[in-house]
Amino acid sequence: MKLTRLILLFLHHFSKVFGCIIAFTLLVSCGEEETKITKVKLFLYDSPFSIDSAFIDIRSITFVCDSPSYEQTIKLRNTAGINLVDYTNGKDTLLTTLFLPVCNISKYIVTFGSRHTIYNQLKKYEFRIEDTIHTFALKKPIKLLEENDNLYLDFDCMRSLNFIKEGDKTFIKFNPELTLRSSSNTGSIKGFLKNKNTKTFLWAVSLDDTIGTIATNKGDFLIRNLPEGTYQLIYFNENLNFEVIINSVKVEPNKITGVGTIYLN
Repeated sequence: MKLTRLILLFLHHFSKVFGCIIAFTLLVSCGEEETKITKVKLFLYDSPFSIDSAFIDIRSITFVCDSPSYEQTIKLRNTAGINLVDYTNGKDTLLTTLFLPVCNISKYIVTFGSRHTIYNQLKKYEFRIEDTIHTFALKKPIKLLEENDNLYLDFDCMRSLNFIKEGDKTFIKFNPELTLRSSSNTGSIKGFLKNKNTKTFLWAVSLDDTIGTIATNKGDFLIRNLPEGTYQLIYFNENLNFEVIINSVKVEPNKITGVGTIYLN
């Protein structure tokens, strides 16, 4: 695997210098083993939360693979932080392009910095984080495709940012909740809302997962990267209670399921 590791590092640094590289798959011979290498794009997006802005400082991401055993750390250079609020309802941002062996990703490790900034109702909040390194083990390993693959890191703001009141002050305790998904085995739900509210929170809920979005001011919504299965579609009303608007929506891999126009009271 030493030769494979050297080639992967070369490809990663080469892509940083020259930008985009034409997608391809290499066959690397390592003694008696043959390891295929694939190009992977890593994107970040946010599950919705009602705040003005959330600039999160992510320093590096490490992917740990098995079959074959391999580990690679990617350092990110966005020192200003990434405003998660900008990346919901189908929007995402490209974090990096990397090269990995065609393997099963079993876990990933995210290292955070200290330059986090949260604003809500024009007020800046104190940010407290206990641990900067967080390891996420996957219940089901992600098998990378032999050809180009896209991975999506879903950052759940609602669960990650906890507003804590301490005397007369309110601060944010950071407990990151992230989920790694592959575009090759997930689908999407899209539709249109007729609603008097300008901001509506929508969630696709199954027995195993909950993924949300915020509808646009025009009413369009898109919930992406849903694992295959059957979901309830719910929304939060003005009283902050959730209501089921569609009881059963079937999601299939690599497909967008349209639910049409939904009328809310």
